Amino acid sequence: MAQANSFSHIGAACVRVLARQAAINAVKSELQRRGERVHHIAMRDIHIAADDYLAAHPELIPATEERVRNSPRLRTLLEHEERKARRNAR
Repeated sequence: MAQANSFSHIGAACVRVLARQAAINAVKSELQRRGERVHHIAMRDIHIAADDYLAAHPELIPATEERVRNSPRLRTLLEHEERKARRNAR
C-alpha cells in the first residue's frame, strides 16, 4: 500500500483520537506536577482541559501523524482499518 495515501477518514480519526489522548495525558501530568490528585478531578473537567490544550497546541496533530507513520503497529492497524473500510464501501 502506498504510504502517501495513508490518511483516509479513518486514519484522520485515528490521529485525532491519539492526539486527544496525548492532550489528556499532558493535562494529567500538569495536575500531578501541581500536586493535585488526578482521581479527585472529574474526567469531564480533564477532557475539557485536554480539548483546550489541544486547541492551544495544534502541533500535536502533525506529531501524532508522524507517530502513526513511524510505528509499525499503528501503521498496520491503520492499513487494516482502511482495507476494511474499502471492502465495506463496495
